[in-house]
Amino acid sequence: MKKRSLGLLLLLSINFSVHAITTTKMKLHDGPNALNITAHGVKGIFFVSTFDNNTSHTSKTLTLFIINKQNRHYIVPIPNNSGFTWYDEVLSAASIKTSGYELHKLGKVLYMITARKILAGKDNGDMFDQLPVKFVQYKLMENHEDPGVPNFYWDYVKSYKTSDKYLNIDEAFEKLNLKAEK
Repeated sequence: MKKRSLGLLLLLSINFSVHAITTTKMKLHDGPNALNITAHGVKGIFFVSTFDNNTSHTSKTLTLFIINKQNRHYIVPIPNNSGFTWYDEVLSAASIKTSGYELHKLGKVLYMITARKILAGKDNGDMFDQLPVKFVQYKLMENHEDPGVPNFYWDYVKSYKTSDKYLNIDEAFEKLNLKAEK
């Protein structure tokens, strides 16, 4: 019986390791970035730009437009339904980034990873402090059947809270070892 249990445990651990595959961070430059979005010919243009609202630190923004095989253009909304542009946040008069995003790819599948410092405790803390970070992973999906759902959208995959604390979101992203489930 012990051999059977050990064998089953070993089989389960091998199966998980085969299905957990590390994604690749996509490096995007300012301006338009053309990428193949899906295996069947859908292309996307990621516009990376700067939002400057006359503060000491500006935000980097990212908006996705998709062009399908019929040459129809779509803008992809962000998951929280607040618009179409991903952006980071930097504390005014400091270089501390409190939220941000990264684009990752596994084969032809695109993932957007967001990160945000988490305030905790009775006094809610201070964003200038080292704080835990919450990562949220979204997968780019297509929909052509359901009315009221965009043709292309970011679907929630999972979230993860760090046990370590970080001053800057970029430091947390450096430690991120994202795995995409197959």
